[in-house]
Amino acid sequence: MTSYADTWLAWYYKVLSRSHSFVYTCETAPENLSFLVDAYAAHQPAVIDMRNSTPEWNMPYLKAKFAGAPIEVQARRNSTPDFETQSHMLRHVMPADAFIDSLISAKNDRYLTAQNARANRHVVDPLLSELGNFPSYLNRNFDRVFLWLGNDSMTPLHHDMTNNFLWQIFGTKLIRLVSPLLIRRLQCYSGVHSTLGWLDEQKAIANNLVFRDIMLAPGYALFIPVGWFHCVQSVGHTAMLTCTDFVWPNSWNEIHLQ
Repeated sequence: MTSYADTWLAWYYKVLSRSHSFVYTCETAPENLSFLVDAYAAHQPAVIDMRNSTPEWNMPYLKAKFAGAPIEVQARRNSTPDFETQSHMLRHVMPADAFIDSLISAKNDRYLTAQNARANRHVVDPLLSELGNFPSYLNRNFDRVFLWLGNDSMTPLHHDMTNNFLWQIFGTKLIRLVSPLLIRRLQCYSGVHSTLGWLDEQKAIANNLVFRDIMLAPGYALFIPVGWFHCVQSVGHTAMLTCTDFVWPNSWNEIHLQ
């Protein structure tokens, strides 16, 4: 039986999604106060224009830049049930140029993600120096900038433990957002993951869920507040950066201790 609290939250969320833009859009990167008030403190997703700071990377450029340097990636994703929670078992080291070549046929099966970042600093950090100016509310700290590189890669429905700034460099990603107000309908396990996997229309209807799609194009960023659920589908070859070093507190524990 649906509880009174669940019913009220679902009603509130539907009113909110219909009466508000749902996702705050910035034509240019806003200054600290505007971003803090309208997005960060408001717990509101935001699309931000980063075209003036986005480098003109592509797969051939990255292949030449990385050459044969060894990198760690995720492999065998397509043959691994629940590959998201088993990612620590999918780590695979291979030459970077061979990895990029393999993405032609290894759609979603191989993916360079944030979870591989620590092992790949020697390769990725020199590349990050080519980035343009960061917004004033983000520290230029490469230890908190994570590269995602793949082809038709999919990340199932989950929420993160930090506020995230997803900066699309090339290619396009479909990002499907679900408010944390609906968490009781998302069949969560392992803390942050949902058993729904990719949230399609049929699953949304069956679970009385409302979602919002963002097609994140090159040169744009999406701010996803901590706790907001999302699943992600790459459209072809894509490169994206996740930045988490905001000038304000940014972790689940830090936020709850304020």
